[in-house]
Amino acid sequence: IKGYVNMPVRVTAIDGTILVFEAELYVVPDMTVEVLLGEDFQLNHELNVLRDVELGTKVLVGKTDYAFEASSEVGPRNKDLEFDISFARSLKQRAGAVRAWEDVVIPAETTKPVPVAGSMDATRTWYVERNLVPLKGDDFLTVPNVLIGGCEGPGPGDDPTLTARKKGLFLPVTNPTKIPRLVRAGTVLAYAKDPQEYLKHADNQEELEGM
Repeated sequence: IKGYVNMPVRVTAIDGTILVFEAELYVVPDMTVEVLLGEDFQLNHELNVLRDVELGTKVLVGKTDYAFEASSEVGPRNKDLEFDISFARSLKQRAGAVRAWEDVVIPAETTKPVPVAGSMDATRTWYVERNLVPLKGDDFLTVPNVLIGGCEGPGPGDDPTLTARKKGLFLPVTNPTKIPRLVRAGTVLAYAKDPQEYLKHADNQEELEGM
């Protein structure tokens, strides 16, 4: 390490806004990427990574409404920006976490499907165990035991992005309170598990008849 510098890091948000982050960067000779941002950068700027097998990855910026897309591949250099950024996703997420993909308002005493994201293959079936999502005070949103997934992949000639959104994963979330509640993108709603491991199933016809 030859030292460090304080530099602005610019990223284009999904809506086209240029986001500027201050970063303390160590100067390391012979690196294979121009800028490597790790856990300290992620924590300091409250960056929340949302992964979805079908829809890709996006990063939420703190409690703002801004988000930007992330990829494991470095694309062509954008001359309008100072850096091409390789985003190091070093903050581990709890395995199987199912998170809200976008902000959703759930009316009072209502159940509403919420689009979700996670490290899951949407073409498979997943078991989501019932869960309570804490709100301010002593109130909760509720998620039932449910199977999600089993979506078909894009057909010949289909736009993969549109198909993924049409056939994406949704989770029923109930608001039992007397007022509308906002589910923020990135909120952990429940945890997805392999139904073959967590649900009872028959190994033969005799067991099936006895269930």
